[in-house]
Amino acid sequence: MVPRPNGAYSPQQVAVLYRVFDELCDEATAARSTPLTETESKRFRDQVATTIISIISSGEQDSARIKQKVTENLKQKVTENRFPVGFSLLDGAR
Repeated sequence: MVPRPNGAYSPQQVAVLYRVFDELCDEATAARSTPLTETESKRFRDQVATTIISIISSGEQDSARIKQKVTENLKQKVTENRFPVGFSLLDGAR
């Protein structure tokens, strides 16, 4: 899922990006017993988006693998105390 030479993604690629982003954010939000603050939510969503873009820019095309890699990346950040805990997709990170 590498961008086209002009730096743009195809409509199909954008659809996958949005779907993976929405799925990860929905899973994380649903797993919390208390809602994130606005600042925490923005930070989480920014981190997910940045990580997805990095992964797909490296050539990953499979949406399941993208989700797995994003989850692994976020678990690492939790382990390093660089991100709040409390998301099901991060279970076992600490």
